[in-house]
Amino acid sequence: MVIETERLEIIPLNTEQLRLWVEDIPALEKSLACSYKAEPMEGFFLDIVRDQLEVTESDQENYFFHSFWFLIRKSDRVVVGSADFKDIPDEKAQVEIGYGLGKEFEHKGYMTEAVKAMCQWAMKQPGVSYVIAETDLDGYASQRILERCGFTQIDQGETLWWKYEGSGAHHKKIDMDKLRNNKLLKGISLIVALILPALVIKTFTLFSISDVLNPYDYLWSGFYGSILVCFFFKNKILKSLVVCINALIILFLLYFSLMGGIQAPLRLFIEMIVPIVPDKWVSNLVYYFLPLSKYPPI
Repeated sequence: MVIETERLEIIPLNTEQLRLWVEDIPALEKSLACSYKAEPMEGFFLDIVRDQLEVTESDQENYFFHSFWFLIRKSDRVVVGSADFKDIPDEKAQVEIGYGLGKEFEHKGYMTEAVKAMCQWAMKQPGVSYVIAETDLDGYASQRILERCGFTQIDQGETLWWKYEGSGAHHKKIDMDKLRNNKLLKGISLIVALILPALVIKTFTLFSISDVLNPYDYLWSGFYGSILVCFFFKNKILKSLVVCINALIILFLLYFSLMGGIQAPLRLFIEMIVPIVPDKWVSNLVYYFLPLSKYPPI
């Protein structure tokens, strides 16, 4: 059984593999064709795994609820972390999830990706209605992971407790990661970024449809189109470039607005709030807000 995400294969260890993890990591690496670089098998963590090995051996039919799951990076078969459900569903139909990463793999989104996928898998299993998790009061990184995965805080004492609810409404939520990775939508977003915003602005004015799109329209096209690019693409260089371009766009808009006199900044503000409002409406609004303006209403 394997759960696949964009970058990971999430594999539950059977009893034999779990024992190898405790006693012979090189043999386990050979068995799974992977390279283990997750949490060091020592101290308190090693004791936890040994305890789970005993429980798993006593209930092998439900090993996927007792054993640990490896988070294997697809690109190079490196084990970046592990997670487990700790036990079978309790009388409240809930299972508890725990997780950990190797230090070098933190802050890269791997655990969010894994926890989200494992929770979705768990909610499809018989007898499971909720997934719960516990974090330290100062475990901010772990808390952010749970929040991004849809958990809500339900209790606070010496630690914090969180719950992921498997309501019908939850299952109907859009998987944003899947949406972002859709190649067709990426292509459409680029087309929209280049063409559609300017056309929408010009179409809604209804007064000069035959005119060639002017530079001002293209500035807005780039501004709103770049938002789409940031949503669909994860490349940091591309996003940085978009931020720089937008900064220049805003500076140009402010410059041209200030050159147009006192009414131009107000017009710019209105168009930033509602960019597709017809020019006639904007001009009238500006005139009535600033009756001393040299430009009468259209």
